[in-house]
Amino acid sequence: MAALYEYDPLPSTGVHFRLLEYEANQYTELMTFRLAVKELPLDNRTSLDYTALSYTWAEDEPSHKIIVNDSLFSISQNLYGFLLEWRSSRDGPALLWIDAVCINQEDLEERASQVRYMQQLFRGARNVIAWLGLAHRQAT
Repeated sequence: MAALYEYDPLPSTGVHFRLLEYEANQYTELMTFRLAVKELPLDNRTSLDYTALSYTWAEDEPSHKIIVNDSLFSISQNLYGFLLEWRSSRDGPALLWIDAVCINQEDLEERASQVRYMQQLFRGARNVIAWLGLAHRQAT
């Protein structure tokens, strides 16, 4: 069984952020990703082709697992629902910026630092998706 994911610190020089890259993997039922550190250009121009996600954080405890850099990573039901939909219908880049994964939420210093750059991260994205959750079907 894979170990739980542990973040490496972001470089202390320049402005850096992480991007999640989807990796199709037929050998596991879990969705597999690579988390890579990138530098954020100060001029707001980036050649990176990524999608930024804006979504509601669920109140519930993380209930699903994905694989990040060969380690297990726990995510909420809402984020898992997005990833399933995105994977099956994506027509854009395979790089994602998702705050719950790309920012080390346990590191308060990193979290505060990254929040300062969120506007630039969203502005620099090729696509921005606002995810409200899976549609609920009403019984008729």
